[in-house]
Amino acid sequence: MSKSNVLKFCKEEIDHRVNMKLLGNSNRGMKEFAIDLLNTKKADLDKIAEGTYLHKTTLAKLRDGVTQHPRYDTIERIYKYFHLDLEATQTKVNPKFNNKPKK
Repeated sequence: MSKSNVLKFCKEEIDHRVNMKLLGNSNRGMKEFAIDLLNTKKADLDKIAEGTYLHKTTLAKLRDGVTQHPRYDTIERIYKYFHLDLEATQTKVNPKFNNKPKK
């Protein structure tokens, strides 16, 4: 699968499954997005493990929710495998959507 096809597939799959942005008051974050990538229909953990230089067990534990606090480089390797960048850009957020303290 070419890089552009992989990227298109991932975007379509994530849009379909998530249909939301990672910003704002959502409780979804980088880890959850990486888990969504691992859960895509055509994700083969053996191939992903080979491409990320991570152990298949590491990926399976993350995917299955066993790993609660994965290392940043683990998430970064998964993103890079799917030809995605970890990019933090500043966006203007409507004040009513600002993060609020937990109750």
